[in-house]
Amino acid sequence: MTPHIVVLGAGYSGMIAAKLAARRTGAPVTLVNARDTFVERVRMHQLARRRCAGGVGRRFGSAAGRQ
Repeated sequence: MTPHIVVLGAGYSGMIAAKLAARRTGAPVTLVNARDTFVERVRMHQLARRRCAGGVGRRFGSAAGRQ
């Protein structure tokens, strides 16, 4: 039986865990999150001061390296 890894929560730690698990095991990985976008909360203060171009939300496919 082939293992399938499920990572709950797609914040910074969840994204890193999912990418590392996929790379190290070669098993399929499913990333589960309540939203369909990844919000870069570390840059929210820049957005509030209008210093961050392009906003802070990214679709999960692009954040995971897929287009």
